[in-house]
Amino acid sequence: MFEALFSNRIRLCASGIIVMAVILCGQPAIGPAWAGPADVDSLSALGRNFEDAERQSVSGDPSAARALTGSVAALRQSGLPDEREGAAWMLQGRLLMLLDDAEGAAKAFDQSRRKFDDEHLEAAAEFLRVEALEMQGDDEEAAKRWSKW
Repeated sequence: MFEALFSNRIRLCASGIIVMAVILCGQPAIGPAWAGPADVDSLSALGRNFEDAERQSVSGDPSAARALTGSVAALRQSGLPDEREGAAWMLQGRLLMLLDDAEGAAKAFDQSRRKFDDEHLEAAAEFLRVEALEMQGDDEEAAKRWSKW
């Protein structure tokens, strides 16, 4: 019972981290880093759609997660500033986890971590990367990373 509750809390925490990163990184910045309102609106909307895709995937229908993965990849390739691209990579990684692609998710979280200039967002991406490594069955690498985290 405790293990199931703890595991569920970690999942909820991870989902919350992703949504917050997408929302925070999706807010307009002052200065040249802001690419314009279109990328902000798109990234924020994709972050909000993640919650629905997650619910549907848990219910056995991964179609929304699959479609959202394509949308996030397209937005990522549109030339976002680093912080927003990091948020998009994080969202992509979480979607790949929903689709049971732990290896792809671990790579996406690593890309996310590299784009962030904020230690808290980097730590969140690393946390999710370690979870993906565990899901992938790479317990040795995950244990090494947990000890550093």
